[in-house]
Amino acid sequence: MCSKGIFKRVVPFLITLTIGLFIASFFVDLAPRPIAFRSGPRRHCRDFQDLYMQEHDRAERLERELDRMRQNPTTLVHPQPWDAPDLSVPPPPLRPPRASK
Repeated sequence: MCSKGIFKRVVPFLITLTIGLFIASFFVDLAPRPIAFRSGPRRHCRDFQDLYMQEHDRAERLERELDRMRQNPTTLVHPQPWDAPDLSVPPPPLRPPRASK
C-alpha cells in the first residue's frame, strides 16, 4: 500500500519534469557550451604587460635625457638685453550707444 502512494507522487512528478524539460529545450540550450574568449584568455595580461613595458621604456629614456642634461648644462640667459618693439595691440575704439526708437 505504501508503494502505491509513492508511485502516485513520483510518476506525475517525473512526467511533469520531462514535459517541462522538453518545452524548455526549445528556448534554452540544455547542454553547457564551452566558454570561448574572443581574443584569448590572456589578452588582458598581455595588454597590461605591453603598457608596463612602454611606460618602463619611456621612464628609462627620460632618465637618460635628464642625465645628459645634467652632464651638459646649458645657460638659458640671453647675453644681450632684449629690446623688442611694442607689439601690443590697442583696444578697438568705442562706439557711442545707439539711440532706441
